[in-house]
Amino acid sequence: MSNNPHRCIIDADGYYVEFVLLTEQPDGSLAPYGYALQPGETLIDAPPPSDMIAPRWDAKKSEWQETGTPPPLTPEEIKQFHAAKLAEVGAACTAVIHAGVTVETSEGEKHFSLEPHDQTELMGLKPHLDALLAAGDVSTPAIPYHADGELCRLWTAADFGVILQAAMRYIFYHRTYCNHLNIWIRREDADKLPEITYDVDLPDDLRQNMQVLLTAAGGGDAGG
Repeated sequence: MSNNPHRCIIDADGYYVEFVLLTEQPDGSLAPYGYALQPGETLIDAPPPSDMIAPRWDAKKSEWQETGTPPPLTPEEIKQFHAAKLAEVGAACTAVIHAGVTVETSEGEKHFSLEPHDQTELMGLKPHLDALLAAGDVSTPAIPYHADGELCRLWTAADFGVILQAAMRYIFYHRTYCNHLNIWIRREDADKLPEITYDVDLPDDLRQNMQVLLTAAGGGDAGG
């Protein structure tokens, strides 16, 4: 035996019984403290199993094997699993939107973050854009805004219209995708929830419904 003063007790079929401390007996032998071994039970020098329902010692592999099945989840536990997954994909959606979108402008590719203040500023400039478009002026640099890491500059209505449309399409895509993920999460059993991540493909019915919405909005796939 090793110097470890603890041992696991297993029954005749190898199932875990208890983790015990060994103490020296008057005759010099070691025995479990406060526990009398039952017929068929033996001591093994192994760490106690963790997070197992019905652990059984596999002597050939020298490891514990799970032989049981977990009890069914309670309604409250199921509710908690769904809430956690909804919060997870919601946070992922927010992070993706805030990271922003890359837009091809007349000045080349530019990246625009879409934090809440960015979205507010973009929409605040829309009346200016609308006025220029109504006047037929699409080429005069007149709308102040900045790409990530750049100084603020004046954009033409043509360019700013492309930027605003790309941003709105991007936000609409991800919010719509997240909404469909939420529907999927609510209808799945708890054991299926780990498979649902923010970048996963939707089931056919939800994917088709989302595509109808994107097409109706004039966007198609605007997730990139």
